[in-house]
Amino acid sequence: MLRTKLRVKNNREEAIDFIAKVILMVFGLMPLELDFLTNEFRQSYVIYPALSIEQLERLMQEIGDYELILNDNVKFLEFWEAHRELCQLQLEKKRLRSISEVMSASEDRLFKEQILETESNEFLGKMTRRSLGDLLSEIRANMAQNASFAAELQYW
Repeated sequence: MLRTKLRVKNNREEAIDFIAKVILMVFGLMPLELDFLTNEFRQSYVIYPALSIEQLERLMQEIGDYELILNDNVKFLEFWEAHRELCQLQLEKKRLRSISEVMSASEDRLFKEQILETESNEFLGKMTRRSLGDLLSEIRANMAQNASFAAELQYW
């Protein structure tokens, strides 16, 4: 609680401090702010979507710390339990979205590789042994005569 009070006083609030201010003001453990009745305070949970995965993980730990304070007060505990649930849901949602983005990128790469393999198999499947030999000879001749062709071929 002392850390929250100090950070609020010095205008260095973190997510936990914003949430804690609400309950601390309700219980008279902090002075009321002028804008206490605004939606921002009444809906303190709206900050969760704006937090990163790392911030949400840290917030989960800090919520656990606050649950130990005044743990004999049912309303105080219910407040923190509700916020823990909301934080956990948002954290799971962000983790799933992150995994989905990674999977999507992997699927795109795999799809492109499959297309390339299919196209190369179609191209090479139509060629005879003699035409493949002729193509190889042509490539070697171009590589010997043209350095930029060799560099481009190595790139691909």
